[in-house]
Amino acid sequence: MHMFDFSEQLQIFNQFSQYFDDILNTTINYKTLSDIQQGIHSYMVILLESILNSLNKNIKVKNVTLLIENCIELSSYSNNSMCCLSASRLTATLINKYIDGDEYNFLIDKLKLNLENYLNLSSLNVHNVIIQISWITKSLSVKGHGKMLQWIDWSLNLLADPLYGKMMTQCFKMLTQTDDGYLNKECFCTVKLLYRQRIFCYVIEPLISRYNTMPEPVKENYLVSILYQMDGNTYVTLSPYFSKILPLLLQLLSPEQDYVLQSLQTFRNLLESKTPVLEDYLQSFVPKLLNLSQSSKFMNIRIVALQCLYNCCDYSLIKLLPLKKQVIFELTKCLDDKKRLVRKEVVRTKSRWLSIDVLNDDD
Repeated sequence: MHMFDFSEQLQIFNQFSQYFDDILNTTINYKTLSDIQQGIHSYMVILLESILNSLNKNIKVKNVTLLIENCIELSSYSNNSMCCLSASRLTATLINKYIDGDEYNFLIDKLKLNLENYLNLSSLNVHNVIIQISWITKSLSVKGHGKMLQWIDWSLNLLADPLYGKMMTQCFKMLTQTDDGYLNKECFCTVKLLYRQRIFCYVIEPLISRYNTMPEPVKENYLVSILYQMDGNTYVTLSPYFSKILPLLLQLLSPEQDYVLQSLQTFRNLLESKTPVLEDYLQSFVPKLLNLSQSSKFMNIRIVALQCLYNCCDYSLIKLLPLKKQVIFELTKCLDDKKRLVRKEVVRTKSRWLSIDVLNDDD
């Protein structure tokens, strides 16, 4: 892929910026636009994002505050999902690149106030507003902006809302994801070292606390957010909080739970990395994994449960031997599974458990 240098980017920006005059230099009131104008603006912001997303931040964009406000107007009111996403991402990109210093704190506060008001407007698609909130929160967090914690606290509180709390869980997923196309150093954005780990350490205890105290079904939003945060971090980051997190994960390892697959995938990742503390809990979760490998009606859950059992064999022989007889006996029952992929995983897992004495002695 060809990377444009500074002069090439500047030339392209100067050449094409004239075509975006309405978005760059005029305050947009989406409700007053005709249907045709709304459509034009929706597609123009998509094109504008393609130019500004990877623009060197040393190339100054005029009226950047106005542009940010226009992007939020379009992301909040447009019925075009592509426009909503592009405008939200462009807002985040502009904030990351150009909103520096205490003199811009009033703008960040103003944006928050406007979006709070938008959430209460019945005429708006709340999902669009949540997407915009999530992208701004990520932008501030990646940058390490002084207003970052204020927006993260707001996101934590929004999880409790019965109307849009479930949508808000996507914010905590975004905070742990690395996107190759947006908000990274290749796009000339500011990315603080270990920002995901800092976010995790800040949010994990409030998430656990609120999960334990919130009523159903709102507490599920906090649980899902915990799982998303765990997926984006290593054991080194998780370890100080593991004693609080593990009981939640163990609760989910039963066929009737809604988030059992996510919990299993988290377990699998931890087992693959040979997380030391899990060795002390083998007696607790191996029977649950065996139950899932037989009882779940979903093939994916049965397969991941078997993969977890396979990875358990990486632990010490003294911990595994008391479980070996039970595991082999229960796995034998799984050989009759109607799905070939499951049977294949059963054979693989059972073979490894049968040979743990030899393998571990050799080690």
